[in-house]
Amino acid sequence: MIDPDGTGPNVAYPAYCDMTTDGGGWTSFHSLQNGMGFFLDRFDVSGFGINCPDPTLRCLRRVPSWVNVTFHYLAQCGDKSIKFTGTTAVMNYFKSGTPAGVQTITGAIPVSNGVYSYTQLFFNPSTGSGWYLSADQSTGLNNCFLSSWNAATTWDFCNGTAATGIPSKLMFRPALTPVFPTSCLDLQAQNSSAVSGTYMIDPDGPGPAFAFPAYCEMNIDGGGYTAFYSGKNGYNGGVNHFARFDSSAWACPDPVAKCLRRLPPQVDLNYTILATCGNASVKFMMNSAALNFFQNGNPAGGFTQLPMVMPAPVGAYTNNASLVYAVGQLNLWSSLSTAPLGWVLTRHASAFSTHVFSSGSGSAGYDFCNGAADTTSTIRLLYRPNVAVPTMPTSCLDIWAANSSAQSGVYWIDNDGSGPNFPYQAYCDMTIDGGGYTAFFSSRNGYAYSAAALAQPFGANVFEGPMWDCVDPAATCMRRLPALANTSWEFVAQCGAQSLKFTMAASHLSYFKLGQIWNGYLNFPTAYALTVNLQQFLTFGAGMGTAPTTPGFWISPTTGANVFLSNYKDTTYDQCNGVASTTGNTTRLLYRPAAATSYPASCKEIRQASSSAPSALYWIDPDGPGPYGAYQVWCDMDPLLDGGGWTQFYVWRNGQTNAAGFQFETLSYSCSNPDTSSASPKCLRRLPPTITTDYHMLATCGTGGTAGAVKMVFTPQLLGYFQSGTQVAGWQPIPMAQAVLGTTVPIPRLFAILGDTNKGWVLANNNIGTGSGVLMSSYTAGTTYDYCNGQGGTGFIMRLLYRAKDNSTAYPPSCQEYKDFNASAVSGMYTIDPDGAGPNFPFQTYCDMSSDGGGWTQFFANSIGSGSYAALTDFVLTPWNCPSPDVQCLRRLPAIVDQNYTIMATCGSSPIVSIKFPLANAACALNYFKSGTATAITSCPLPGVINASSNLYSFGSMFLLGSSPSPGWVLNSKSALSAATTFASSYSVVGSSDYCNGLGSTSTVRLFYKNNRYNNEPTSCQEVQQRNPAAVSGLYWIDPDGAGPVFAYQAYCDLSSDGGGWTTFYANVNGYAQVTSFDTFDSVSGAWDCFDPTGKCLRRLPNQVNTSYEFMISCGPHQVKTFLTPQALAYFKSGTLNTGWQQMSPTIVYSPITSAVYRMPQMWMYISPSPNYGFMFSGTNGANVFLGQHYTTGYDQCNGNADTTSPVKISYRYPNLTQAYFTSCQEILQASPATPSGLKWIDPDGPLGPIFPYQVYCDMTIDGGGYTTFFVGNNGYLNILPPGPVDRLEAVYANCPDPQYTCVRRTPPVVDTNYSFIVTCAGNSIKFQAPAAVVNYFKLGTVIGFVQLLSHQSLTPATTMSVPQLYFYGGNGAGGGGGGWAVTSTVGAGATTFSSSVSTAAAAWDYCNGTYGSGQLVKMLYRGPTTTPVLPASCREIQLLSPGAPSGLHMIDVDGSGPSVPYEVYCDMNTDGGGWTSFFAREAGNGFYFNNFFNNTWDCSLAAGKCMRRLPAAADQTWQILVSSGSQSVKFLMTPTILTYFKSGSNTGWLNIATALPVTPGVMAYNYLSLGTPEWVIANAQGTNANVFAASSTVATNNFVNGLSFSGNMTRLFYRANASTPNYYRSCAEILAAVPSSTSGEYIIDPDGPSGPLFPQPTYCDMSTDGTRQCCPQRLPCFIPVPTPQLMCTSFLFGVPFFRA
Repeated sequence: MIDPDGTGPNVAYPAYCDMTTDGGGWTSFHSLQNGMGFFLDRFDVSGFGINCPDPTLRCLRRVPSWVNVTFHYLAQCGDKSIKFTGTTAVMNYFKSGTPAGVQTITGAIPVSNGVYSYTQLFFNPSTGSGWYLSADQSTGLNNCFLSSWNAATTWDFCNGTAATGIPSKLMFRPALTPVFPTSCLDLQAQNSSAVSGTYMIDPDGPGPAFAFPAYCEMNIDGGGYTAFYSGKNGYNGGVNHFARFDSSAWACPDPVAKCLRRLPPQVDLNYTILATCGNASVKFMMNSAALNFFQNGNPAGGFTQLPMVMPAPVGAYTNNASLVYAVGQLNLWSSLSTAPLGWVLTRHASAFSTHVFSSGSGSAGYDFCNGAADTTSTIRLLYRPNVAVPTMPTSCLDIWAANSSAQSGVYWIDNDGSGPNFPYQAYCDMTIDGGGYTAFFSSRNGYAYSAAALAQPFGANVFEGPMWDCVDPAATCMRRLPALANTSWEFVAQCGAQSLKFTMAASHLSYFKLGQIWNGYLNFPTAYALTVNLQQFLTFGAGMGTAPTTPGFWISPTTGANVFLSNYKDTTYDQCNGVASTTGNTTRLLYRPAAATSYPASCKEIRQASSSAPSALYWIDPDGPGPYGAYQVWCDMDPLLDGGGWTQFYVWRNGQTNAAGFQFETLSYSCSNPDTSSASPKCLRRLPPTITTDYHMLATCGTGGTAGAVKMVFTPQLLGYFQSGTQVAGWQPIPMAQAVLGTTVPIPRLFAILGDTNKGWVLANNNIGTGSGVLMSSYTAGTTYDYCNGQGGTGFIMRLLYRAKDNSTAYPPSCQEYKDFNASAVSGMYTIDPDGAGPNFPFQTYCDMSSDGGGWTQFFANSIGSGSYAALTDFVLTPWNCPSPDVQCLRRLPAIVDQNYTIMATCGSSPIVSIKFPLANAACALNYFKSGTATAITSCPLPGVINASSNLYSFGSMFLLGSSPSPGWVLNSKSALSAATTFASSYSVVGSSDYCNGLGSTSTVRLFYKNNRYNNEPTSCQEVQQRNPAAVSGLYWIDPDGAGPVFAYQAYCDLSSDGGGWTTFYANVNGYAQVTSFDTFDSVSGAWDCFDPTGKCLRRLPNQVNTSYEFMISCGPHQVKTFLTPQALAYFKSGTLNTGWQQMSPTIVYSPITSAVYRMPQMWMYISPSPNYGFMFSGTNGANVFLGQHYTTGYDQCNGNADTTSPVKISYRYPNLTQAYFTSCQEILQASPATPSGLKWIDPDGPLGPIFPYQVYCDMTIDGGGYTTFFVGNNGYLNILPPGPVDRLEAVYANCPDPQYTCVRRTPPVVDTNYSFIVTCAGNSIKFQAPAAVVNYFKLGTVIGFVQLLSHQSLTPATTMSVPQLYFYGGNGAGGGGGGWAVTSTVGAGATTFSSSVSTAAAAWDYCNGTYGSGQLVKMLYRGPTTTPVLPASCREIQLLSPGAPSGLHMIDVDGSGPSVPYEVYCDMNTDGGGWTSFFAREAGNGFYFNNFFNNTWDCSLAAGKCMRRLPAAADQTWQILVSSGSQSVKFLMTPTILTYFKSGSNTGWLNIATALPVTPGVMAYNYLSLGTPEWVIANAQGTNANVFAASSTVATNNFVNGLSFSGNMTRLFYRANASTPNYYRSCAEILAAVPSSTSGEYIIDPDGPSGPLFPQPTYCDMSTDGTRQCCPQRLPCFIPVPTPQLMCTSFLFGVPFFRA
């Protein structure tokens, strides 16, 4: 019995359950006898939805509603069963009988043996005809598995056999959780001892596909293979051919012997396929075409070569021969339209039958198995994910590295390690070139053995054909190169007994890796012989050729003849090592990864490894693992040749007759005999690509006593010629060379010809290059160059060698380093190396160690003009010419010299005179001396020239004249040749410039250089003081740009004023007369004009000075400091005119250093162009001149007084960052709470801000302390206006002669509306919060009229003046005011003034705390926001914090950290639970009216008795209001209108108060509130007199308390936030219901609950038997509202109504 819907409406019923088939659990829903004769019912007939007389044999029930498309169905006919998953339409047919036509069912699977081969199923639920399950939708016959079809007997079949009446069933079951492995590999992982056989697998696990039985191969190749094809090999007349991948998804009656299943979806190109035929096995990787065929049934349409194939070994890999016959490569045939249908695995696409490995085709022509005729062997296709194979060497090199004694032979390798490629067998050569070579081509030489020439493919194939073909790895094998092969790998080609080693370029690699051909011949990058008989053959190198029309390749020398080996399809290439060969010599191509054998890179490395290594032949590899390859060279280790270690790259005989055909222009290398010790060595190799200009070259010619050798640097031209054969026109100067052997021809300079119009090269000591000046030559232009080391003749051995620069001996780069190391060093010859680790070698030069501090490096020395060595004159002609380094030498400036260097020129003898000039602004001179750039004779000014010695002719300026019209140079004070103005010269025209210091002379002239950094002077007076804190003011040498081009100079240093460190850049006497006789910053000579650094000096500011620097301006004894605007700075730095007055920005302030500085409200600077040159500093834009340096006598003032005699100075200093100040008095107090009041230094914007530190008076006591005074002085107009001692904030930024008593200073920018301010007068203090307009007046001096302050508070008891509110006036003239400020309680002057600095002459503001008079001390102070002390926001908070707090005065802060200041309030802590905050208090009926909510925000001179404050901003309708008058109190909740009145003063007239409730006994019921102008009234009716409870009115008729006429009682208003209250019952009835034993008495009830507006109230409850009644208690008059209409009054008690539910 089953119940499909559980507790649903359907009843349980009996059902047949199959508990065995396919794991069991099947529920039958249709039991029938097969065939139309036994048709029972139909699912499509509504009345037949249930028809079940016998659940086992005759039953139909539609499946339950919860069956879905994931359910499985089992169709059973007799003892045969098929499992399938239905479509949605099939499910709907079984659930509701809805026919849907023919439905294709995929993935059906037999679950019992002997089921007919169903590749797919069709389910046809037809209206009125039942259903059938068949492999064919068009006919029944033997394709039908099961049927209830009643339309025709053609469907009366069971499992493909005609039959009716067979017991059959349809059953369902939910999809089961997978319990099978997904593949045979998973099975093997679960059970390593599993043997080959049939197992259940489920490839998609929990996916929709069913598990099925599959054959698992557990032995071959490690096992774990899953069969997807099993059958008999071949066609065999159709007997063996049972199914095809292109027509069947599956056909598997027997997984072991007869089964086809397409590959599961998860199989991809990373899977391995195993093919077996009989006992032979081969495995391969699929390409996309093969995968598409086996997985989707899409044929490739012919042959496709499989990318990776290997014979599959049984068990572990061994080096034994393969069991598979002749499988060198493998192709898959798959075709739908061309015979043979099906598939074939064959070695060649040409379809030789004996090369067929296995066949599942439809053609008898392929009935072969492993190359032999066979139609009986079992064949299988199996798959497995790629698995890790035993770790194998990746090449023969790995085998050799692990075992250096390994013999040549066949080994297993895996060229990509863990990559997708299979291991395979390869031939390893363990002897050639050190061993470790892997063969990738083995065959016989010549056309007859090339695959393309054969009638059948037994020979090795061509690389542009298949990817591989390897029958015998040692003799007949071709494999394309591994993907990792690159140009750094080494290769060997063998033909017979000869071997050639070479490297490949990218094109060669592309052929051997991808089969990509080119048309013609390409050289190998390097090639050389490994066997003796091949040496001469390779005289001109080697390369390789291919052609697009002819298969194969050949290797030959560059001539294209003398073929070394070939598999080219052309008999003319049948040569082996250049000899015709048709005998089929064994040929191989082998590879070895880079860096297999580690050779030194050069002979220098060999020398370094062994200092005793002799000169001999050695193997080297210049680029290591690079593509260049190793080869033999001659290494010259002779220590006499500059220490040895030279690598030879050329050796042959000199002279043009010997040079023919042996030149760098035409040959990359030709090396028949590199052994220089032999009788006739001959070798040419172009320089390796690793050689750069950092190397040196050695050239030798001759032997024995006549031998010569010269060392030189590689110029780019030399390198280009010897490295790539690039010819260069004309003689090429070599910038550095020196003789190595003493017998070498003199080399004062060196030139080279490199090819030019002829071939060959020449090295000579001049640019004529003939005769005795020739060092060596291979030039073919004639016999005039046939010299060796200056001797005529040919046949001398000449050599070229290279070596990396030797840095083992380090020399300093210049003479200055010698001077630094030894301050006592004397002038003389020293060895230097200007480029250090660079290519140039060290040399000797003359060093001047005495002139101008010493350390000067000479780069030119010669007699003046047409002296003794006239050819040594010009830097254009040659980089160097140095026959005698001390007195006759020219060397261009080294690369390290730049614009930061200085040149010194000397000439004469007694005395020697000198000048120096910087190269910073003399690029023409730098280019001439450094690179020989010709300089026009009329233009090369040398700005900044300075005398370096005394006795000099007057040189106001200097020019360098050079190279035109004659070679040489001239230093002249005019831009044209002039003898009398010549300082020194090398000019070669006799007599025209033979002058020294303006006098005729032929003395020695020298040029030196030195880095400016060696001045080592302080950069400023600040640095002078830092180096020596005890230094005093005076003259000091400074060098502002350090190593820059500007020379050091003397400056006056003020080391005392304001801490010192001031560098003076302008000094003069004040006034017009002194300016007109001096200079200005904008004049032509205004860069500097400094006769006396102390008294008369002008120097433009150094470049590093900027707007962050401080400037001190001095006139006589008066000093101020300031910052400069960018315009002023530009004038002092570069003379840039910004005409007119330049106001220092308001954020840039000045600060008096001395006390008697005249008051300057702001610092101005005036800059004037012609005709009134000069500048001035002033307190305003045209008056109060502090310092006048102007061409106008009207500004001859000093500190505001007429003055033309006082000295003036302007100095600069970087801000002193070492002295740290606090930013305010508040910070000082926080850092040290015990600090007393007094004068303190502060720096409001910190050390990097523009405001200077200054002194202020700090009040550390008032209101907790920490207040900074910014205004202090005596009140009264006579004490304010100039010449009074203080000034106005709107007029000055700062004027503070005495910070404690006489000071005005605007507040810093940081001050804002969150700050607190205190104003005082005669000891009385008021604290206030300032709105933005007032803060801007304090900060910027922006004038304003009367502005009401946000809030204020009296801090001293003596502040008796009535200030219910406070106004601030800020100097705009309103209300009769003048300049200055005032704090008043009304808008206007007079007795309401608390404190004032207003300067109007009317004296109307001369009040202090409301009392007339002047001369009282007034102050203004500020303090930043503070979080301490934390005050409660209301009396309620006080009560919560201190439950025992008494009624009385308390301090509160209604907005916490907000802008409102704390203030004092009266708290009622008793009435109605307490916590009431008073916001109105007055005596009733005394006729005194003081303020009202309508007109004023607040008025509170006495918190307990005379006070009005509007409600806080946080107040809302939930807050309770308490009105007390005398001892009586009433409370109520506010309506929106009442709330608005008390918060903002909006009046509205009489309002009903529905929530009013008496708090104290004897209070009448009051429910009206009048909000008027100006008073408020609470009454029990809209009227006055006896109805009034309390009022703020001054009208006598409102002088009532609780309806009784009364005066003098205190009337107050309080507020309290609505506190949470207990939940009370809403009526007496609720009380009695909750507690039936309740007795009559007084109770608290809350008629509208806790969320309603009504208060809980005391009520008398009558609990008698006549009903529940409630009324007001006898002790109080009350009004009880009826909560709901259902409540009604029923009787009266004590004259008060009762009501009940």
